[in-house]
Amino acid sequence: MAAGCGFDHGAALRDGGPTDDATDGSIIDTPPDAFDPLCFGRAPFTICMQSMPAGTKSLNDVDTDGPSSCDSGEGTTMMVGANPVAACVIAADTISLGSTLVGVSGDKPLVLLAVTTLRINAGSTLDVTSGRTAGNGPGANPTDCGPATTLSGSDSLGGAGGGAGGSFGASGGAGAPGAAGTGGTPIPPASIPVDKLRGGCPGGFGGDGDGAQNGGERAAGSSGGGAVYLLTRGELIVDGVVDASGAGGNGGNSSKGGGGGGGSGGMILIHAGSIRVGASGQLVANGGGGGGGAGNGTDGADGSDPSVLNMAAAGGPASGGGSSAGGAGGFKSTAAGSATNTGNGGAAGGGSVGVIRVLSGQAIPANNVSPTPQLN
Repeated sequence: MAAGCGFDHGAALRDGGPTDDATDGSIIDTPPDAFDPLCFGRAPFTICMQSMPAGTKSLNDVDTDGPSSCDSGEGTTMMVGANPVAACVIAADTISLGSTLVGVSGDKPLVLLAVTTLRINAGSTLDVTSGRTAGNGPGANPTDCGPATTLSGSDSLGGAGGGAGGSFGASGGAGAPGAAGTGGTPIPPASIPVDKLRGGCPGGFGGDGDGAQNGGERAAGSSGGGAVYLLTRGELIVDGVVDASGAGGNGGNSSKGGGGGGGSGGMILIHAGSIRVGASGQLVANGGGGGGGAGNGTDGADGSDPSVLNMAAAGGPASGGGSSAGGAGGFKSTAAGSATNTGNGGAAGGGSVGVIRVLSGQAIPANNVSPTPQLN
């Protein structure tokens, strides 16, 4: 079992107030006064275990809400952070990936805690993404994203507006107005540094251009990427891929419907004694492309899910019949694209980049990471 520590010291220290044998996952509020080998990381993301993690785990697919991964021997659900959030913590002396693709889903963020070595194997991917036609990454679309009443495009029989892209590490792209409807406006990005373990934000819905009386439907905005915390007192070795990207938005529905916004990238949080990123190692939290706006009798094209570290996920392309192209997703330091109107349904904005934060302060080579990490 484990307990999250919400104190403000930078070292792995514990106690002075609440008992060290708490097993309810509660936050330890009293600042510690001595080094504790059972505490890992640094504030505001320190985690204190009840016993020293041992053994070797070869990680396979994880459902952070499911009994096969959390709360049944494989992992522990606990509160993490000074701004506490329930997370699935999987701990061992050594952790590596057990297959070439380790998919992670569920409502809770994932924490991988290794005492000695945490390895992302060459040729393997730790997948905490959300996909347009797949499930959501762990902890995606948190309530921190807000109700965002202006995020979606408005309905209009003359041509509905496109949804805005999701925002997190930066602003999502704006949705284009339709021939008559207004486009969605992105929510503000998160305050930096991000002090809560959380996933990215969804894009807005595209407006209905056909009218409910004609069976019209709104194009859904897609989900932000998930959240993962890579934590070790020893060495983090990244020879494979850790991907927390958001999903591409859905194309607008005929006739003249607005496109759905792309989801923002999620969050990769790191604290390690040392970090080694190999030539093939990648840490990615890019945004999804926005959905295209529909023409008069032609559906808009779907935006793309991110697939390349150093390239934008494309917005849905114009596909004839008066349809319009969606904005591209954000990557590296490139902002998410806003969409433009071509006279029918408005296209959607792309999702912004997410957040990569290295609490232990080590630099990561620019060719191996998108977006640029926040250090400390």
